[in-house]
Amino acid sequence: MSEVIKKPFEPNIKFVDQRPILIKDSDGCFDDLEDYLTKPTRIRLDENLTNFASFVEACDTRLDKEEAAIYTRIIDKPKFNDFKFTAFAKDCRNGSPEWRNDFIFRFDGLFTKHTRDWLARDEYEMDQNVFALFIDKHLDDIRCREEDRKLYPSQIELFNFVTTLQDSKNDRFSRKVNIQNGDVSVSLERESDDGTKQQLKLFERFPIVLQIYEGFPEYQVEAKLRFRVRDGQVYFFYDIHGLEEMFIAARNWAVNELKEKTGLPVYI
Repeated sequence: MSEVIKKPFEPNIKFVDQRPILIKDSDGCFDDLEDYLTKPTRIRLDENLTNFASFVEACDTRLDKEEAAIYTRIIDKPKFNDFKFTAFAKDCRNGSPEWRNDFIFRFDGLFTKHTRDWLARDEYEMDQNVFALFIDKHLDDIRCREEDRKLYPSQIELFNFVTTLQDSKNDRFSRKVNIQNGDVSVSLERESDDGTKQQLKLFERFPIVLQIYEGFPEYQVEAKLRFRVRDGQVYFFYDIHGLEEMFIAARNWAVNELKEKTGLPVYI
């Protein structure tokens, strides 16, 4: 009885949806040869949009409402999470391996300049002149809701505090801790040449209003103000609280905007 010789696999080309596919081996490895065609068999699109309004318009007018879907991805960064949106022409909820992303729109926004400035200086020590210049440049961001006015210094009060604080032998700092709630208060007493004493007001926190991306709502966060006296020089730094909550609120607002204006499902 003669032995049957198995014919070796020969690479071959098959057409799938008019696209030439090179089958490379018996395990099913293949190469898509569509890029070699003088005329592609279909149109593909992958656009990156930095303006949220343009992203919403693209999703509303250029995607198939029956099959499209939008997905959110979180970008881990120090101290906060950024978020991006990606809209696909088809919905991949079923996880089908044959599903292809022919039309993709991405929202990859750039922070507004003032947001970038505040985030870049967060927990960054500055000498008195540098910090005073920074505060002066961003005074318009230092504001709060009407109901919070009693909690924070005004723009001018904060600026005057930053510019007039000094290391002096006539100044005496005192620190008190509230036993009941653990709150720490710091006070400054200044003695004049004539012997009179003046209690100076110290500010431990101030409000900042930020707009993360152009076209987004503004959000109020709180900055803890710290200062150090070293070698006769005063140094300042601030620590922004509420960043995570701000980004979650901004993302949720954007999700609602997309749902209402495009009618597409948005997955977080």
